[in-house]
Amino acid sequence: MRTSNSLSSFVKNIHKNHPFQNIKKSLAHFFSKISRVRNSQVDFTTQPCKFYKVFSNNYITQSQQKNQTGFISHFGPRQEPALILHGNNPQSKLGPGIIYYKGSCIDYKNASGEKAVHKLLNVHDFVAAVNKDFGLDLHRSGNTGSGPLHLICCYSGGLSPKSLAGQMARELERSVVCYGIDKPVTTFPGLSSGLEETSKVFCEEIFLDRKVLSPLYEIIHLPDNQPGEVRV
Repeated sequence: MRTSNSLSSFVKNIHKNHPFQNIKKSLAHFFSKISRVRNSQVDFTTQPCKFYKVFSNNYITQSQQKNQTGFISHFGPRQEPALILHGNNPQSKLGPGIIYYKGSCIDYKNASGEKAVHKLLNVHDFVAAVNKDFGLDLHRSGNTGSGPLHLICCYSGGLSPKSLAGQMARELERSVVCYGIDKPVTTFPGLSSGLEETSKVFCEEIFLDRKVLSPLYEIIHLPDNQPGEVRV
C-alpha cells in the first residue's frame, strides 16, 4: 500500500526529532518495510486475490506495534470486504463520527514531531474522502463489490438505524455489517491479519478481575432505514 506522503523523508525526520537510538532504528525498519508495498489501480469487483489498502499507520513506540486503518477485500470467516476504522465516543464533546487520518505518524505525531491532525467525519464525508484519497468507491454500484461491507469501528454498532452502520448502509445503498452495541471493538493488529479466515472482532471485558477478549456477533443493516438484525 502506498501512503500519500514520502516515507523516506518521514524516516529522515524521525532521526532529527527522536533522540533515542533504539526507537529510531525500529521505526526506520518499520517504515522501510511499508515503503516496499504499493497500491495498484485495479477493478475490485473482479480482483481474484486478497488485498488491502492502508489509510493510516500509527506506530506505538511503547508496545512496538503498528495501528492501521484501511480497507480489506476479504475479511474473516465470510471473506467479505471490510473497513477497519476508528470511531469517536458519542458521549464525548465532539459526538459520534469516524476519526479519519491519511498517512503515517508515530505516537500520534507527524514527522515534524507535531500532533497529527485527525478529522472527525460523518458518514457522507468519510465515503467521499476515501474515494478522493484512495480511489475506493464504497457504494454498491462502485468498485469494491456489491456484497455486505463489514464496518469494524468503535461505537458504530447496534440495531438502531441511526447508528453509524445504519447510516452507512443508506449512504452506500448496500448492506453493512457491524459488531457490538455502540461499544469499543478490536480485531487482530495489522490489516493483513484480517485477511485470514480465523479473524474475528472482539470487545474487551473484565472477567474475574482480568481483561479478556470476547468475540462479538454480527449485526446486519440493510439500506431501508429499518433496525438492523442479528446475522445468522
